[in-house]
Amino acid sequence: MEDFLTHVTEGTNYAAGQRGTPTDFLSFHAKGSPKVIDGHVRMGIAAQLATIDEGFRMIAARTSLRTSPSSSANRIRKDARPARDRTSGSDR
Repeated sequence: MEDFLTHVTEGTNYAAGQRGTPTDFLSFHAKGSPKVIDGHVRMGIAAQLATIDEGFRMIAARTSLRTSPSSSANRIRKDARPARDRTSGSDR
């Protein structure tokens, strides 16, 4: 994902002949850590949430992408945590 974001923000846009690509929306797929237990697939949500946090971090690290809907969703999601989590300084 880092290479893609670098391409979008800094790479050559051959269609426009400019640097970077106008980007209205970014999305990514966060995979969990599935395991088969008693014949049923169980998803590991901890790995999935860690991947989501890392994806939002990568997007927010690029100034030109900070106003994308993906970055806005991250701010909303973090603000939705219970007050005790927001004041503790914990990221989780």
